[in-house]
This record gives sequence, C-alpha cells and structure tokens, in this order.
Amino acid sequence: VACIGAPVMLSGLRERGIRVDGCVVGEPTSMKPVVAHKGLNAWRCRVHGKAAHSSLTPRGCNAVEHAARLICAIRDLAETWRAEGPFDEAYDVPYSTITTNMIHGGIAMNTIADACEFTYEFRNLPVLSPAEIQARISAYIQGELLPRMRSEFPGASVELENLATAPGLDA
Repeated sequence: VACIGAPVMLSGLRERGIRVDGCVVGEPTSMKPVVAHKGLNAWRCRVHGKAAHSSLTPRGCNAVEHAARLICAIRDLAETWRAEGPFDEAYDVPYSTITTNMIHGGIAMNTIADACEFTYEFRNLPVLSPAEIQARISAYIQGELLPRMRSEFPGASVELENLATAPGLDA
C-alpha cells in the first residue's frame, strides 16, 4: 500500500549495479497485461481549529466542519474530471480520479473538534501534472478555507503532507 517499498527496492538495485529493462507491477488489472498506469499521489491533511464546549459554539473553530469543506472541494474536482476529462480510453477508468478514504477528528460528542485529519489520493492520467493538481487544492485552502477559519480563530491552520508519489507510465 502507498508504494513505500518501491524506492527502497530501486536504491538496492542501484547499489548492486543491477540495471532493469522492465518490470511487472501488481495493479488491479484482473491479471491482464497493460502498458500504462496512472500516477499515484497520496496526501495527509491536518486541519487545526480551536476546541470549545458544544454549547459555546462561537468560541471554537470546528476542524471537522472545515475539513468537510475541503473534502467537498476535493469531491468537486473528482466530479469535474468525471464529466469533463481529460479522457484516455486506454484506461479502465478513462479519467483522473481523486478520493478521500480515511478521516478522524474530535474527542467527544459535546466538544468542538480542534483537530481533524484525513487522507486523500489522486490517480492522474499522464497529461495532468500532479504539481498542478496539488496547487489547485492548495489554492482552495489558502484562498477560501483558511480565511474562513481564521475569521473564527486566528491561529487556525491546515497542514499537507505527501505520503506517497509514483509517476504514471505511458509506454
């Protein structure tokens, strides 16, 4: 999961002077050979707000609710790719995808969450730059999400951490 073994394996091959002309990659292809795959980029997002008792909502900054806004923006990007492409019929799913797959936040039902963490990943067609995709997400955070959060709590923040990156292959 997350391609974390591949860089170690490649370093080991280089150290031993082994040159590789090709490889077999375990992908969800139903055992059918393919000559291309999408890029993989996995990210962790940490949203930091301010805790308060749930009866004192205006005194807090709900990290879960603000994370939900970002997750919805990510979902909007997925829906745009599904409807507008770019498309490449050589792939089972002929467009780039992005999805949020894990989320955790809050400590109690009656406490405004001061922290929320989620992961998302995108699988991009080779024609889409991973840096441009991530820049679009960062622009939403800086331009819309953080100003809203900081109007509630000036110390609010959002952190992004890249967990895994694997370039696409188009032979």
